Order: sequence, then C-alpha cells, then structure tokens
Amino acid sequence: MTIKARGLVLPLLAGVFALGGCDDGGATAAQPAETRVLLARGGTAAAGAAALSAGLAAAPVSLQDDVSAIEVRVTAVQALRAGGDAEGEGGWATLRLAAPAMLDLLKLPTDAASGGVEIAREGLAQGTYGHVRLLVDSATITFKREVKVGQAVYAAGRETPLTIPSGKIRTPVEFTVGAQSGATIKLVFDADASVKKVTATGASRVMMPPVISARRVQD
Repeated sequence: MTIKARGLVLPLLAGVFALGGCDDGGATAAQPAETRVLLARGGTAAAGAAALSAGLAAAPVSLQDDVSAIEVRVTAVQALRAGGDAEGEGGWATLRLAAPAMLDLLKLPTDAASGGVEIAREGLAQGTYGHVRLLVDSATITFKREVKVGQAVYAAGRETPLTIPSGKIRTPVEFTVGAQSGATIKLVFDADASVKKVTATGASRVMMPPVISARRVQD
C-alpha cells in the first residue's frame, strides 16, 4: 500500500515517525506517549452486491459494477475532547500527518486483514476524547463504465470531481490519553454504504458523504 501525492509515490515507512525519537546522547525531557490514527476499508464489493439483491433500497451506483477508485486528499487529522462541540471549529487538536496525500479509499487494506494504514500520530494532551475527523480539500471518483446519476451521465475511466460535504469526515470515538499512554484509533471506511450515497451535483461533479466508523484498538 502506498500513499501518493500528485506525481510522487511515497512508500509507507514506519521509520518516518521514528526519526524524531533518536537518542542524541544527551538528557532529554520525557515525551508524551503518541496517539496513532489508522485508516482501513470495511466490507467488500461482493457484500455490497448481495445487499442490493436482498431487496434494500436500490442505489444508482454499484461499488462492484461501477466504481474503480475513490481518491481523497487528506490535509489534516484532528481529535476533539469529550464534551466539545463537534460541529464547531474550536478545541480540535491536530495530529502530525504522515504526508498530505491522495489516498485511494478502495485500495486501503481491509479491516479484517490488516491494522490499516497509519495516516497520523501525535502526543496529545492528557484527557478523554470523543471525536476524530479528517479534513479533505479535494476528491475524485472514477467509474468503470458510463454511469447515469440522476439526470447526469458520467464517463468511464475519467476522474470525476467528488464533493465531500463540508470537506470534513467526522466520526465519534471515545479514547483516553494518559501521562504515559497514548491510544491507537482505527477509522474504517465503509465503501459499500458510501457509494450508495453518491448523488449528482451538476453535469461534471458528484457528491458523497463518506460512511466511516471508528474504534480504539490494541497496539
């Protein structure tokens, strides 16, 4: 799995974050334990197809038949203390991002198969947190074949601009950071449920509110 910026592919190197912890031989102040945020993909295309055939509300776009890529550019990962205003902008703590990059959400490791891709980490202040969010400044979706959404038709094999409502993907998750203990949070993107929410917003754009859940996992 790679994180790619435009024109540049960046291997996921666990050592990127380890560099700051090298011992320079002198006395250093104790650093707070870091909290990590992972991103994985849940479900399968086959499961989505089964759900549609079982009689659930029909969707104009099928993950299995119609979509080959969903790319988002994540520019920040943030956490909010429990009791904070999740709808507002105050109180969000920003974690150190691996790299501002385009992530293909359909190529993430599955939740069952892997711990996921580490996208950010930071030594957060002690306390209990209640939400995590991703900030996204651009996104595209690529269709395998010509797709009609509403009254608009979108071409196959072309990156179609994708609007993420408010440019934020937010999910509740409770975790506690102690003086010597961080946390590992896994965000799981539900591709099947997300694609079913694709709607047309014009002749050249579509919109999709990503469906993401989160939980604390053991390191």
